Amino acid sequence: MIKRHIPAFISPQHFLIILGCTSAMLLIACSEQHKPVQNTEIRRTTSTSAEIQTPSNQNLDLAQHTFKVLRNNPEDYGQESYQIKTNEGNLSIYSLNLNHAQGKLLSSVKAGECLTLSSQSDNFIPVDGYISVMELGEIRIHPCK
Repeated sequence: MIKRHIPAFISPQHFLIILGCTSAMLLIACSEQHKPVQNTEIRRTTSTSAEIQTPSNQNLDLAQHTFKVLRNNPEDYGQESYQIKTNEGNLSIYSLNLNHAQGKLLSSVKAGECLTLSSQSDNFIPVDGYISVMELGEIRIHPCK
């Protein structure tokens, strides 16, 4: 039955190899879309400070950086990112990997406050005035010292 659907220039052995390779590629692509979401918990520490905590075993390899927020206006946000102007450049935080609580926290930070971010995959180095953040760990909003 399968032989009727296979073009004449592909033998059944080559068809199975092609089918196997295609299946492997689909599995790789699908696994990227279904990464596990980290459990987070929001905790208000004071009226001007909020923190999202991740499990302590995930904090081992986190890069952490503090920014002073100069402007945070929802009109500046893109379709897939939060754009926050800071003293070190424009933060571009991609929203596809954020949960609702993280998004709400980012949109609540005001000019003059400090924003401390941590990430396992980003190093917070500005390129052409933009600091690109793909995956966030912890978010802390606090008064600047």
